[in-house]
Amino acid sequence: MIDLLKKNAVVFSALLAITGGLGLFVVVRRRPSTPVPGATLLAQPVAIPSFSLTDDSGKPFSSSDLKGAWLGAFVFTNCGTQCPMMAAKMKRIRRKIPALGLVSFSVDPGDTPERLAKYKRGLGADWIFLTGGPGVVRTLCIEGFKLPVADGTSADEMILHSKNLVLVDGKNRIVGYFDSDDPVSIKALLKTAKGLL
Repeated sequence: MIDLLKKNAVVFSALLAITGGLGLFVVVRRRPSTPVPGATLLAQPVAIPSFSLTDDSGKPFSSSDLKGAWLGAFVFTNCGTQCPMMAAKMKRIRRKIPALGLVSFSVDPGDTPERLAKYKRGLGADWIFLTGGPGVVRTLCIEGFKLPVADGTSADEMILHSKNLVLVDGKNRIVGYFDSDDPVSIKALLKTAKGLL
């Protein structure tokens, strides 16, 4: 009888361990954040801090001026490779979802409104480009949007920054990050953005 009880206790303990593990698996699998290659969809949106910058026409522009869902990118005008490609992706997104706002933030404080306006015209972009004083946009990028930015080591890439596009909802909360080089990620971005409009 004692041996039987011991065997039952062992079986019960094993079942408890297994079902506990399955319970944990179910909890993890139920998170609303779905894995997508090249994308990070947040389980809970994260609010970005309010900001006050200057747009490409030289006018003040703040986070409160943004209405509805929008897509953000961090760039700079002397970026020879990555930034033009990001802009090309944003133009394609604009054609597919005209109602989605687009914003490009310059991580180079030397990018004056005049320089941004010229760069914007060269790209054929029709969205807002923003700049700020020394360290302002970099701080916003790192602390507010949780994206890396640093000084580069070559003339070709004077500033190192993320190629991720950041999707923000109508309450200025980050919904997800999407690799601008990854077609699967861009597809997920389009689907997620349509759900916010």
